[in-house]
Amino acid sequence: MTEDEVNKKCRLWLEGQGYKYKGILNTGLGQVPVPDGIRQVLIDHQGHKDRPVDLCWVEAKGSGVGFSMLFQGLIRVIYAVYHGGGKGLLAIPEEEYELLLKQRQFLEAVVRSSERVMGLLNADSGEIIWFK
Repeated sequence: MTEDEVNKKCRLWLEGQGYKYKGILNTGLGQVPVPDGIRQVLIDHQGHKDRPVDLCWVEAKGSGVGFSMLFQGLIRVIYAVYHGGGKGLLAIPEEEYELLLKQRQFLEAVVRSSERVMGLLNADSGEIIWFK
């Protein structure tokens, strides 16, 4: 699955959950800047609900990216949640999803230490694993 295909599934998932969509698939707008004061870090997607205020940040990666790129995506999500609030997801195809689930204890420890809500979205099946 290409990253573009994952991006399309992310938008459909966010809208299906009742979020208003901002992100890479909006014509002319592109990625969403993280509200960190310097606006140099961009993330692929943001879903937002007005009442109650609810944000969901999503970074997408396609098939065949290396382990290092998956971790880069995770850090981007945690950075967005740290500065913007809400929760975050790394959206990835089935094979990468299964690969990262083998590191579940590590990922849960990272999320606990950051006190943020983060998870993995299986872009193929729509399954989500939240780390707490």
